[in-house]
Amino acid sequence: MTAAHCTDGASKVGVALGCHVMPCDDADSTIQESFDFFVHEEWNDISLHNDISLIRLPVPLDFSASSKLFSQIFEICYTF
Repeated sequence: MTAAHCTDGASKVGVALGCHVMPCDDADSTIQESFDFFVHEEWNDISLHNDISLIRLPVPLDFSASSKLFSQIFEICYTF
C-alpha cells in the first residue's frame, strides 16, 4: 500500500522491503518491481481525497518467523 499521488501516472513501481536508507544496500533487503498496482478509483489530485494505491507484488513475501524478512521488516518504503 502507498499513496495514490506516488503512483498516479506511473507505469511501474518499485518496493524496497527491509531497507532503512535509499538507495538500498542492506544485505537482507528485498526489492521488487511491479507493473500491477491500482489507484483508488475516486482519487482526487486536487483535494487529495482517497490518496491510496495498492501494489501487487510479483513474488509473495515470506513473513514466517524463519524468514530473513521477519526480523528485517519494520517499515515499507516505495521507490521509483
